[in-house]
Amino acid sequence: MLFRAIKQQLEKGPVDAMTGQGRYSLSEDKLIGSVIEFKPMTVSVSIGRYKDIPVHVQDCDTISPVKEKSLDTIYRASPYSTRPKKEDLDIEWQTGNTKNLILLDFDETNDKEGEWKRLNTLNHYNVPDCAHLTLKESNTSNLDGKTSNPSKMKQKSYNHKNKGDRGSPVPLAIKNMVDFFDDQALKHDIRDPKVLHTWKSNALPLRFWVNLIKNPDFLFDIHESNTVDSCLSVVAQSFMDSCGTSDHRLGTDSPCSRLLYAKNISVYKEMAEHYYSEIKTIHITDQEMDSMLEEESTLHASDLKTNWALYELYTYVSKYKKQLSVALKEDPISQDKRLAQLLEELFKQDVGHHK
Repeated sequence: MLFRAIKQQLEKGPVDAMTGQGRYSLSEDKLIGSVIEFKPMTVSVSIGRYKDIPVHVQDCDTISPVKEKSLDTIYRASPYSTRPKKEDLDIEWQTGNTKNLILLDFDETNDKEGEWKRLNTLNHYNVPDCAHLTLKESNTSNLDGKTSNPSKMKQKSYNHKNKGDRGSPVPLAIKNMVDFFDDQALKHDIRDPKVLHTWKSNALPLRFWVNLIKNPDFLFDIHESNTVDSCLSVVAQSFMDSCGTSDHRLGTDSPCSRLLYAKNISVYKEMAEHYYSEIKTIHITDQEMDSMLEEESTLHASDLKTNWALYELYTYVSKYKKQLSVALKEDPISQDKRLAQLLEELFKQDVGHHK
């Protein structure tokens, strides 16, 4: 929803086809510095089996963005990798005369300024509001979007509901991680709440959520333009500030992106602290955690290369065998589960296997 909201807001105004700078960009680096007059339009676009689909554009839009907006609207419910590519399509304006007109970014009609050419726009071609446009294949393309989908893993991941949470307000894995940090703070007599807060924020919001906010294409089959990416980076930076413990002093030299949400950061900081406090009150058992891990392992058995993961773990354990063995012997929970002995048995079996 965040990605779509930012993209929709950006497309309400002009976006430079070459630099990616937009009138409604959140990022100062991607903000158009000059005032550009424009008029919102709605055109009817047809492609393949889709007929006269209303598409919102601007009269200052160049031809490639018009094609992109048309495909976004028509195939909004389809994965990006399965839909036709704008590079494979021409856009034809049904002028009402006997001859239709192919609209292009570059043709013999481009306006020139010295050695420079202006990209053609809808306004350049005098395309009116409510015009009828048709997307047609220029070389080879699939107009119905029936192509192979390389993102099965992505679709599985965001369609999957974690059954292992068993009604918990937060995923059990997050609860387990937060409890681990709390235990480590007690074990090492760390009493500064800012240190504990930083541990939790570095592990969850900053390492996980910030990555997904800035790169939604890691999880969803979408196309993220440079302009949208810059806006998401601003949101991600504000999220990072909200989960941090330091107060940033703002002045005239501060970037606009930081000033944008400055008044709200203190409220967001309280929300982050409340979130960690709420997690602390939740109770889970080792049996619930084990059950969740087993379910997740079974569910994704065909998706993940477990042998490679085990090899990486074994490589790490082999490197720090002595330190791990000492730590496991000293830890009460590890003692109950005989982890130190199991580690020794593992290496004995491996030595015996190589003899």
